[in-house]
Amino acid sequence: MKIIHVLPATRTSRGVTLLQNILLNLKSNIIHQIWVGKIYEDIYFHNTELFLTKHSSFWNFFKILGKLKKENKNNTLIHVHGRNGFFVFLAAKIMDFQIITD
Repeated sequence: MKIIHVLPATRTSRGVTLLQNILLNLKSNIIHQIWVGKIYEDIYFHNTELFLTKHSSFWNFFKILGKLKKENKNNTLIHVHGRNGFFVFLAAKIMDFQIITD
């Protein structure tokens, strides 16, 4: 299974610390991707890939659709953190992915 976490920015704060604790406690057969709009600090977690997507811009909406088209929708879960991932949420809804928001 693959989980895509959509974050506004990577920085050392309460949310990233919470995310790190969640990722470290999960099974190792789950692949994690972090899509971020801005990178303030390079943060690397075990079994996790970090991608700069600039997903908060409408002009990148079609790039997001292209990235999601390559994913297996039966085996992928999208976790949108905050309002900054609205366009990823919209693209995932259009393509019928499983979505979790907070």
